[in-house]
Formats: sequence, structure tokens, C-alpha cells
Amino acid sequence: MYERPGDLAPLLTIAHARLRVTRFLTQRMETKVTVSHNEGMSDTGDGFEAVRETYPAILTTAQVAEMLDLNVRTVLNMAGDGRLPASRLAGSRKFHYSRDQIIETLKANTVDPAEEAKKKAARAAKD
Repeated sequence: MYERPGDLAPLLTIAHARLRVTRFLTQRMETKVTVSHNEGMSDTGDGFEAVRETYPAILTTAQVAEMLDLNVRTVLNMAGDGRLPASRLAGSRKFHYSRDQIIETLKANTVDPAEEAKKKAARAAKD
């Protein structure tokens, strides 16, 4: 049926795409199962309850990227230069992130609109 080895390439691409979709769906199902373990946690009333309900306590790079609406490469760069708190086991290349540390980082870097307006006005006055 296939005369040249190159003719198999479209079939392999489809098979790889199906495998990636299956892995993605499996990860999503595992995340939803993990969410049920977080239900007993007390809410702190800080506005991040939905994040705590949606994501497990230990996150992967892909989950952090999804949570922060960033590219995975950006999250890796931020973890590598210390802008995001992350850990990794000795000899491993994979980062692990604590959901609560990510939330604390977001809280610590919250932008105050009034303060930003003052800074913008001060810059405009200099020019």
C-alpha cells in the first residue's frame, strides 16, 4: 500500500497527536481527582479560593503556565532566574511548584492602580 517510507509520516503525525490528546485528557482527569483532596482545606478569604479548588497543592510547569496564563517556556525562565518559587530534586530537570507559594508570589507582586497612576504622572511630568 505504501511504496515510500515518507508516506507513513502523516499517519505517525496523527498517531502522535492522538497520543498527546489522550495524555492531556488523562492529566486533566487526574487534576480533577486531586481537587477533591483539597476540599477539606479552610478558605483564607483572600480571593484565591477558586485557584485552591482547581489546582493541586504541588503543580507542574504546565499547570503553573495555565494558572498564570503564560507560556510554559516563560514559566521555566521565571523559575530559573528566581522570579517564581520552584524546587527540583537533585539530578532532575523537572521543576515542582507549591500552589500556595505561587499564590503568595501573586499577592506580593500585586499592582495598585492608584500607585501606578502616580508613577505614570511623575514620568509624564519629567518629560
